[in-house]
Amino acid sequence: MNIKNHKYHTGKYTTHVYMYTKNQGVHAINIGQTTIQGVKDQLNAEIKNVNQQNGTYDIVVNASSQFGIHEVKVPIWSTPNQSDLVWYKATKQPDGKYVVHMNIRNHKNHRGTYMTHVYMYNNRGQQTAIALNNTNLPAIPDTLKAQVKNVNKEAGSYDVIIQAASQQGIDRVEVPTWSMKNQSDLVWYKAQKQADGSYIVHMNIKNHKNNRGNYTSHVYLWHPDGSNTAISLGETDLTKPNQEQPKPTEEPGKSENNQQGNTNTGNMTEPTKPTEQPGKTEEPQVRELDIEKIKSEIVRLVNIERQSKGLNQLSVDRDLEDSARVRSVEIQTKYDHVRPDGSMYDTVFSKDDREISENANQNWHIAGLSEEQIAETLFTSWKNSPNHYKNMLVNRWTRMGIGISFNSTRQGVYAVQIFSTEPVTLDRNEDGNVEIPLN
Repeated sequence: MNIKNHKYHTGKYTTHVYMYTKNQGVHAINIGQTTIQGVKDQLNAEIKNVNQQNGTYDIVVNASSQFGIHEVKVPIWSTPNQSDLVWYKATKQPDGKYVVHMNIRNHKNHRGTYMTHVYMYNNRGQQTAIALNNTNLPAIPDTLKAQVKNVNKEAGSYDVIIQAASQQGIDRVEVPTWSMKNQSDLVWYKAQKQADGSYIVHMNIKNHKNNRGNYTSHVYLWHPDGSNTAISLGETDLTKPNQEQPKPTEEPGKSENNQQGNTNTGNMTEPTKPTEQPGKTEEPQVRELDIEKIKSEIVRLVNIERQSKGLNQLSVDRDLEDSARVRSVEIQTKYDHVRPDGSMYDTVFSKDDREISENANQNWHIAGLSEEQIAETLFTSWKNSPNHYKNMLVNRWTRMGIGISFNSTRQGVYAVQIFSTEPVTLDRNEDGNVEIPLN
């Protein structure tokens, strides 16, 4: 007798014995009742083989049930709203254990703290669940280096040679380049990968309305999840030779544009300012700018754009604004969606568990621009960037917050948009973990 033949029922089993003779006689006896007591299902698990560099770890599960095991599943996620939640089905091993191989590639390549639960389902449809300790998979800095080479003033061209590597994977490398202060001749060049693994962009003023002067180039390494690392290459002079003005002798040892960064390199160095005339000791004049006016104008422009695409307008959320303001200051030192402490940008907002996303921007050429012009410049830059523009037009966003900060002379601006869904609060247990309904 085995309870698996009796729908795994436990309790008192009654047993009779029947004997049938050749002349069709029947003899029967009752041998009474036998109690089969239930044995509690057993479930324990541990996390092994944590590889922070690759963003992986294994979950090894020991499970047993007198009713037999139907399956073992392991839900894993890192975001507060569980937007990267994946339910892994554990694979049974020859030794009877179950194993799951977790990889951040299955979780939108998010870096941070991962929560892991284990669920065992027996053949009676009952389930047992446990929560494992959190696992930290911190952000691994990207490597991003670039140089401006082959400058040809006569032709109005130069090349940008880029070395890029990322544990998160590289979706593409882009080089936004412009010469006008309002970025009206901005072009986002898509870099081409070379046989040696480097990337290259060929810049030519023909693509910039044939404007002459100083050109600014940044380099963006985009990850598959839409986040990026960026560096600035400063300015490159493409003034036509016969238009050049006499220049003072350069300081000894001054090198070409050559900016190197690793991982994230939000330390974007401002263009070198001209040497002041002898005897002048005045400090740069600090302008008074109305930040609220800039923010309101950006919100207006975003909502006009969304309405033109048949999307809902976004309301201003003060909590998001507070978080965006913090991020606008942080990107002055680390221009990336990874914060200076190594955590992802979304950790700046912890009021509730809504889904959020951010756009970041910087512009060092706002001298003389009004608040409305600054807002339009920032908005246009986001609009001209495919990923930033796509983020502004996500249908599920209902709220937004704008953060603005300036450098010391207020000649450069740093801006962050944070978008979100409606606020939502998930139930958490006393350990701080999110409770998943057992259904």
